[in-house]
Amino acid sequence: MSLHHHFIATLVLLIAAVVARAEPAAIGSADDDVRRVFELAQARLSVMRDVAAWKHANNVPVTDAAREQKVLDASVAEAQRLGIDATSARELFSLQIRMARDVQEHFLATWRKTGRDTDRVRDLNKELRPELDRLGAQLLQVTYLALPELARADFIQRRRELANVIDMPGIETDDREQFLEALSALKSVPTPALERI
Repeated sequence: MSLHHHFIATLVLLIAAVVARAEPAAIGSADDDVRRVFELAQARLSVMRDVAAWKHANNVPVTDAAREQKVLDASVAEAQRLGIDATSARELFSLQIRMARDVQEHFLATWRKTGRDTDRVRDLNKELRPELDRLGAQLLQVTYLALPELARADFIQRRRELANVIDMPGIETDDREQFLEALSALKSVPTPALERI
């Protein structure tokens, strides 16, 4: 990525972060950007224990198809605005939603067998969703910055060890492999810079 392109991308993401009230992705190397993609994906999945705890305490099912569709559509629209192909973005975000459900289901199944500890249950709407929205915005920003590295033919081979950053109960080796594949399948599409702002 040229210095000019990186500057424009960073400016666009800074403006998007202000609009989304998210912290902008840090400017870093390609290695830093790719590592941050995995760290943010892990951070987002880490919140799923608290989401599961809220759903357990409120006797709410894990799957909320209407909410998932809304989140998916909004994420794909934002990805398109940044110049990421909608089809490949939809595949990645659908996978992340499925992985989040798997983590929640794992915790719920465990608690049904052993009981849940008495930790404070964080509020889904006031605490958890805003945190997930912030992490999701940061993840999308850094994914955009990492696109040139994700598009490399040897991306999966070079970055396979980073998939181990994603380490939550309910996540299997196949999930990590699918995440790598979904990242490597992301495509950028030409979008005028003003449309991204």
